[in-house]
Amino acid sequence: MHIYQLKIRQLFLALLTFCFIFIPNSAWAIQKDIIILYTNDVHCGIEDNLGYTKLAQYKEDLQQNTPYIALVDAGDAIQGSPIGKLSTGEAIINIMNEIGYDFAIPGNHEFDYGMDRFLILNDKLSCGYYSSNLVNTITGKNLLPAYKIFQFDDKKIALIGVTTPETLNSSTPAYFQDDKGNFIYSFNEDATGKKLYTNIQNTVDTVQKLGVDYVFLVAHLGMNGITSRWSSLAVAQNTQCIDAIIDGHSHEVIPTFIAKNKQGKNVLITQTGTKLQNIGKLTITPQGEISTELINDLTKTNQKTTDLINEEKNKYAPLLNQIIGTNTVKLTTNDPNTNTRLVRNGETNLGDFVTDTTYIVKFGCDK
Repeated sequence: MHIYQLKIRQLFLALLTFCFIFIPNSAWAIQKDIIILYTNDVHCGIEDNLGYTKLAQYKEDLQQNTPYIALVDAGDAIQGSPIGKLSTGEAIINIMNEIGYDFAIPGNHEFDYGMDRFLILNDKLSCGYYSSNLVNTITGKNLLPAYKIFQFDDKKIALIGVTTPETLNSSTPAYFQDDKGNFIYSFNEDATGKKLYTNIQNTVDTVQKLGVDYVFLVAHLGMNGITSRWSSLAVAQNTQCIDAIIDGHSHEVIPTFIAKNKQGKNVLITQTGTKLQNIGKLTITPQGEISTELINDLTKTNQKTTDLINEEKNKYAPLLNQIIGTNTVKLTTNDPNTNTRLVRNGETNLGDFVTDTTYIVKFGCDK
């Protein structure tokens, strides 16, 4: 009996050895797509367009087909409507936590409630914020983690956060200064863009040494209508070994744009627009092919997310539903004849109304 048991053990060990030696490595590789869902510039549009509730259900539906899913946000989520202002961002953070974001970066408007409040929201966000180029100039250290590595079976994916250096001016400059007006935070801004490129390249080099298979930037930089040296295109052209840039800031709808890096290799750049016009979907196939697309035809909603949105809205409904006056003219941000966007391009009656109201509140009215 003793000899028989020994032979069985020996046979079992031999079979294990055969498996590890002779089964090709590809048999252990991922067998289903890796999917990174992405949003940018939601600006508190919790129920606009697709809305967060359809995003939540879409994520759940995809998880039925592949276990390899991450959800990321490329900035400017917590500002843009009364629910963001009245909760100083917390209502949006609560919804993002419910949906299950895995990675998020601060856009310039994440700082609109002040640096102290941003740091509190960073603690409340389950995944936390990431940015490779937000630096405390006193200590010389990053204020936030620069990157996060996701492991999907045998594949490693590095996500690197990048926040536009325009933040120093497009948010409130005083939030980044001490009481004497000296800047104590930096976003690697300079007159050439090289400081930002170097920071990003150093971070890319760091994660590559950790053996990652793919490197993606989750960036709030923008393509058009912004400072060109800090654009996602300029970053792509002045760096190497970045596979794709999930972008934000300029509110552009970019399913896929192919840039060339400094070695002449392709870098995918993509952006979803604003207020959940689209949901981005980056796919890595088991064969290693990378593609991006925008999803905008969803119909199914998620009940838990819907309930939380209603709960958050109800907190502020008594205040927001107060009638403070009447108006006989429709106030709009668009051209009444063509419905084209006029904000930041021309005069609107809504802008006139806000300007007149602000003047009256500040200086009074002689009537």
